[in-house]
Amino acid sequence: MSPSALAEYVLGGANKQFEEAAVYDRLQDAEHNRRNVVFAQRPEFSGFSGICEARTLSVSYSVGVAESGSHAASPVEPEKREDGLRFRIVGDSPGGHAGGGDARGWERACAATGPVLDKDDERGGRFFQLWYGTAGDVDFAVRALREAQAEAKSSRHVPECERDVFLDSDPMCSDPVGALLRLNWQRLEGLSIHADKATPTIRQLTFFFSRDRRETSRADHVHVEMTAIDDSGSPPRIESVKIAGVTYVD
Repeated sequence: MSPSALAEYVLGGANKQFEEAAVYDRLQDAEHNRRNVVFAQRPEFSGFSGICEARTLSVSYSVGVAESGSHAASPVEPEKREDGLRFRIVGDSPGGHAGGGDARGWERACAATGPVLDKDDERGGRFFQLWYGTAGDVDFAVRALREAQAEAKSSRHVPECERDVFLDSDPMCSDPVGALLRLNWQRLEGLSIHADKATPTIRQLTFFFSRDRRETSRADHVHVEMTAIDDSGSPPRIESVKIAGVTYVD
């Protein structure tokens, strides 16, 4: 089913703004699956160097396990409908606002970054999810992680490291600086950003990266947990960095 046809079926009317659609099923309990239908618009430049964004609409249902193999079952009232943004980091730009010719170059680059959605895995794909934030928040997070990598490379700030407890032998923590420097932005699957209520300039950042299986055959994910301070235009001030090996268990 084409994205426009699926949008008409799920949303009750044709919607030509969506160029991609994907349907994901995940076991909710013994009798029900969670079905999530996600639509995505064409990628655009966010206004921040090296950061592309795509608007999404997610519609969630609870369906019987017997129905989950068919995407053409009679629609039921959705339990949740949510607008969102997904992002992709391209190139090695240090971030910040882009203008003039730079912006036009990024516009061309972002237009060629699709597809946005992975057909098989809601966490996968070339664009990652952001929970509660804007492109400006992503820009701060990217600049903070790049600053942390620079500090680790010069031995100014060696990250803490926590191995994956599901791996009998996890080599990551034998070289935490190398692990932090080897992070691949194209393997970023999600980003969480929280501001301290008492001190909004303090940001708690968590990056969710899939690990390269060449590192160790059973590697799953690595989380980067950071505390950084926003000094109004200055490079983010890094308070703490921790990398943790994680295996997801559904």
